[in-house]
Amino acid sequence: MNKPRNCKENVALFTFFLKETRRCSRWFVPVSFAIMVIQALRPFLLAYLPSLLIDELTQGRRLSAVIAYTVAVVAGEGILGLLVQELQKKQNVESMRVNRQMEMNVSVTMADVPYARLEDKEFLDFRQTYLSGQSRSSQIAYVMVRAFHIGSCLLMLGGYALLLVRLLVTDRAGISSGVLVVNFLVSNTWIWLLVIAGMSIYSSRLKVQADNMYTKMVEEFAPTERAYAYYQKIGKDQVCAKDIRLFRFYPLLSAYMEDYRKAARKVECRLSDATLRRTAPAEICLKVQTLLIYILVTMKVYVKAITFGQFYMYANVIRNTIAALSEMLDDITSVRYAFGFHYAYQALMEEGAINAGESAEGADEKSQMQENFADASFKSLEFEDVWFRYPGSEAWVIQGFSGKIEAGQKVSIVGMNGAGKTTLIKLLHRFYQPERGRILLNGADISSYPYEAYWKLFSTVFQDVHYFAYSAGENVAVAADMDSERVGQALGKVGLAEMLSGHKGRDTELTREFSEEGVILSGGEAQKLAIARAFYKDAPIYVFDEPTAALDPLAEKEIVDCFDEYTRSKTVIYISHRMASCRNSDKIFVVDHGHLAECGTHEQLVAAKGIYGQLWSAQAQWYMKAGI
Repeated sequence: MNKPRNCKENVALFTFFLKETRRCSRWFVPVSFAIMVIQALRPFLLAYLPSLLIDELTQGRRLSAVIAYTVAVVAGEGILGLLVQELQKKQNVESMRVNRQMEMNVSVTMADVPYARLEDKEFLDFRQTYLSGQSRSSQIAYVMVRAFHIGSCLLMLGGYALLLVRLLVTDRAGISSGVLVVNFLVSNTWIWLLVIAGMSIYSSRLKVQADNMYTKMVEEFAPTERAYAYYQKIGKDQVCAKDIRLFRFYPLLSAYMEDYRKAARKVECRLSDATLRRTAPAEICLKVQTLLIYILVTMKVYVKAITFGQFYMYANVIRNTIAALSEMLDDITSVRYAFGFHYAYQALMEEGAINAGESAEGADEKSQMQENFADASFKSLEFEDVWFRYPGSEAWVIQGFSGKIEAGQKVSIVGMNGAGKTTLIKLLHRFYQPERGRILLNGADISSYPYEAYWKLFSTVFQDVHYFAYSAGENVAVAADMDSERVGQALGKVGLAEMLSGHKGRDTELTREFSEEGVILSGGEAQKLAIARAFYKDAPIYVFDEPTAALDPLAEKEIVDCFDEYTRSKTVIYISHRMASCRNSDKIFVVDHGHLAECGTHEQLVAAKGIYGQLWSAQAQWYMKAGI
């Protein structure tokens, strides 16, 4: 989906957000519509009713009529003002609800889209555009409030137009002035209105140009702004704090921040000059318009074409017409600017809908497949001439890889950093699809199985370990409703139970996001927690992607021995550039530049003195020094 470029596309986007806000809140649209109507009616009544009161006071002087009009003016202002005030309170509450729900929708979509999309440039651009809209424009609900205000201005302009038609009719009234020029001017109101309208359009155009100039400069400044946000982030990032202090990064950060300040200053000066050249004439036009309005209606009263009450009404009507037109153009500019970011929300939701549609498509057939899948036992996994490169890249990461893993085997996939080991695991988990070749489960292409059922096969510890701001137990069970005994067993297997017993056991809060007593785990402890999570799931296939990278040789041996003890009846796949797991493996795949360079047992590959033999020889001394 592209950024809206014309009126039709902006209206279509407004319609989408209208439906979306109704899904998020049943009250937002009705309340906003009611405010729109009342705001349009309120200035109309407050210009018309006081004019009747003034005429009654200056001409008829009927007490009953004076009282009636006074009560109508006061009551009308009070009731309408109170009603708008209460409705706006409700609108603010519903706006917050809509914004929170939409943010939640984006979060859910981001968590549910295929993993490959999270590394796709187009999808990431949509996400960044959406995030930019949150910071550089109003949130979506508040943009919709301004869109409704456009409707209110249109209604006001329609009502004012009807009243101005009555002012044109006064041109036919008898003119008592003996001055020819005055007679001409008073009898040709349309000329005045045309001049005033022309000046309004001209001043509004100047304001639009100023807004466009601002938008253009903001977009030009965006790269520098992103850099500044990055500097701010790392300056406050606790993870970077030690490096910043130890290596004295602060002077470098300060220099970059100073460069930003100078660049920002230049942009601000350019923007100020460009804006002043447009807003100053616009303000002059506004003052001249006001002057023309009062001259016109004063002359109308002078020649007795209108009454004093009508003087009040028409002066307010013309002034309010100019204000409504200006506000409407400002709102249109703001909404268009905001839609230039928020269209990304629709793109993200469409992505989620596509994903949901694909999940729902053939639901009965997939349900049957899932039942059959659950009944079948795992027999083998096989890479069959698999080729893969990341989207947008010409370089092959995996090149013709073939290899088979039988049920119950312990298999190690080893190689240098960047050899393609982790990419193989992404393909195995169906985060990406091979560009050529197939991956087979029990002889069938893995793409033929439902995702949820297929993923139940794997207890995986990924290379990038993450834990969340929940309790230790919730991090292990990935659920609030957990099997406490199994959680305790999983934590005990990896040696974390004793450490956590000094706090609140499995109820220990992790991180300090929500609790000052929260525990921050070390890199090794975080890896152990991830391994405990895998043990808790207890799937048929265990996958350990660099599971001991943050551990010393002794701790590594302890964890590897733990793997061997608790996964004896399982299929285990180790991915590592360290060799601790290899001696007990039934089969070792050696990956080099994405292809299978060697395959065999530890003894066979050491004797072959190839890539594996070199890696083993280089690392053996680590384990010897550690007494392993």
